Amino acid sequence: MSLWQFGLALVMVWIAPRGAALVIQLLTVARPDAGRLLGVDGHVLE
Repeated sequence: MSLWQFGLALVMVWIAPRGAALVIQLLTVARPDAGRLLGVDGHVLE
């Protein structure tokens, strides 16, 4: 694995949870029942 691929992987690992939290928040606005199920951990929405 070259250095740029390693860097890209690290960036994606850093971005993925933040993107998921945003999607869960938007889904909670549209469908509160489904959003609560996805965000049941609690730390995702904080």
